[in-house]
Amino acid sequence: VGRNSMFRTAWAPCAPPKGDEPHRYFFQIFALTRELRSGVSGRAALLSAIRGRVMGSSVLVGTYRR
Repeated sequence: VGRNSMFRTAWAPCAPPKGDEPHRYFFQIFALTRELRSGVSGRAALLSAIRGRVMGSSVLVGTYRR
């Protein structure tokens, strides 16, 4: 897990403001040819680490409101 939009290195659950219209959340998913080493942190480092190892990818879009 890299730094999230709350500037923390942790999972941040979807938390739209109460009463708002549903928010869309995009999750980019990769199928890799081999396991990554641990300690890869941040988007740029992750994309660099998986270069040449991606055998498939997709995007999962979910909607959520509170």
